[in-house]
Amino acid sequence: MKKFSILLVAILVQTMAYCQSADTSSFRIKVLDEKSQPVNGATVQLLDGDKPVKVTISNTKGVALFEQIAVGNYKFR
Repeated sequence: MKKFSILLVAILVQTMAYCQSADTSSFRIKVLDEKSQPVNGATVQLLDGDKPVKVTISNTKGVALFEQIAVGNYKFR
């Protein structure tokens, strides 16, 4: 019975971790200039309608990273 309880707890913990991650997502946006070169230090806004949800700055490779964003429909500016 003890082995079964430990296995059940392990399964429940894995299930809870999976359920928590299903509500959020992470993604990257690459910011390029008119010559298709990466833009360092560009401000990128994630918008829900006109309301800013998160703001980040692109890195030296032009990548702006958004982490733990709730699932939904968004615009970028």
